[in-house]
Amino acid sequence: MKRWAMKQIPRTRAMARPPEVLPGVIVIQLGLITALGLVSFALAGCELLLDRDSLVVESFPGEPFQVVRADDRIWISFDRAMDHHTVETLFQIDSDRGSVSGTSRWHNQGLWFTPHRPLAAGTRYRMKLHGHVRDARGREHRVGVDLPFFAGSPDHLPPDVTTSDPASGSIIAPTDPISLQFSAPMDETVTGRNVSVQPAAEHTLTWQDGGTRLLIMPSSRWNTPSAMTLRVASDAADHDGSAMPRERRFLFFVQGITDRPVVTSVYALPMIDGREPVADAAGDDVNAPDAVIPVWSAIRIRFSQPMDRTTVERAWRLEPSIAGGFRWPDADTVVFVPSAPFEPDLTYRVTLSSQASDVDGNRIAGAFEQAFSPTDAGLTLSRLLVSGSPDPITEFPGAGSVALDPSAPPYFAMLFQFEFSHPFRSLAEKHAVVHALSMMRLLPGGQASPTAVQYGWITDRVLSVSYHGFHPPGSNEQGLFLLRIPGGPSGIQATGGHRLGTDVEVLFHMEGP
Repeated sequence: MKRWAMKQIPRTRAMARPPEVLPGVIVIQLGLITALGLVSFALAGCELLLDRDSLVVESFPGEPFQVVRADDRIWISFDRAMDHHTVETLFQIDSDRGSVSGTSRWHNQGLWFTPHRPLAAGTRYRMKLHGHVRDARGREHRVGVDLPFFAGSPDHLPPDVTTSDPASGSIIAPTDPISLQFSAPMDETVTGRNVSVQPAAEHTLTWQDGGTRLLIMPSSRWNTPSAMTLRVASDAADHDGSAMPRERRFLFFVQGITDRPVVTSVYALPMIDGREPVADAAGDDVNAPDAVIPVWSAIRIRFSQPMDRTTVERAWRLEPSIAGGFRWPDADTVVFVPSAPFEPDLTYRVTLSSQASDVDGNRIAGAFEQAFSPTDAGLTLSRLLVSGSPDPITEFPGAGSVALDPSAPPYFAMLFQFEFSHPFRSLAEKHAVVHALSMMRLLPGGQASPTAVQYGWITDRVLSVSYHGFHPPGSNEQGLFLLRIPGGPSGIQATGGHRLGTDVEVLFHMEGP
């Protein structure tokens, strides 16, 4: 057999309503078509495979997804008498709900079909005739008819996508939304399940204008560079349950930034407890002449545009090598957090190979290299919190004195919270800190100094101490108190041998009534 493309036969007199046909009857009508030689015609939506005898077929409806009235006759006809049994065995009308049952009868050279139940308006149906049929002379022909259509009336059309914004074929940015306008209010749940993008990218769907407008937004960004296809499957349906006549596809070319990224800054951030950088720490620019880079530091690198995390981490080199991990506060900032301190006064080099790329695939303009030398900054008191005072003390020693607001009697208690730059891990180290702290009353004379009556370590570097005995001074007097933490060679010492460089002293004052 030879495969022929069939040409659609116009609807002419053969398509007129045959006599004695009741409404709701689906008819397959024979229209005599003369085939001279090899006849080639295309039946839209149907693949007709014929032998050399050129079996010619015509049908109504004659176009895919055509809407027919309930009393219209849907028919398919042949140009010769056919073996009824072979045609009836293959002929089928079905919908998304399954096969449509009915009665078949022949009129001349055409088959009519009467459904047991009327076709439902707005429902998508398919007329099928697949396989081998024989004509009345016993010659076999291979046919393949698959014609989708809708039952209803011209004023009850299936829903469809009328426009897209931007239009299909447009170039869009990685964060641009896409809007689809539908011809009818859609079932948002059913339609949402039938919307997809390729290459796959996380996105959100937002319905507007009473369910007729759909906004598709990337959760972060569309893949770049890429040719992205937005697909709305034919199972998308409106509020009445009518499905779309066909699948809709929209093509967009996603193009991101074309500039090559650069490193804009490299900062050293002091670390708490040797674990994480200090929250909101400004850090020191490693290129600054007066930069102070503690041995416990994290290295923060900022780029000119959002970066691809995988390529940056693969391109990272630190020599001499120190184990650690990466943090990404945002898409254009990476922080390397070492798991061990740097060696003081040793020069380290951070390099990024040219494989480091931004999210759009642009590589950095050549390998990047930065050198820095940490110093052992030693143990420091990072901040001091005092009950009744809204602001922490962060400068030691500070100019002047700090006001105290005495608590109510009988104990006149005050709570102090000390936060250190390095951890105290052993019990001996922690006990030494508590015993080394002193709170002395300077004025008025002749009165006892406050006493530490309760303490507790909140973390290995945060100590809370409660002092009793802050009696307010008498009228026209001022109370002065001196907090002292010893430093130097005999001062307090944190884990790893870190010591306070000098004594830490803070002067407090308390006014009389």
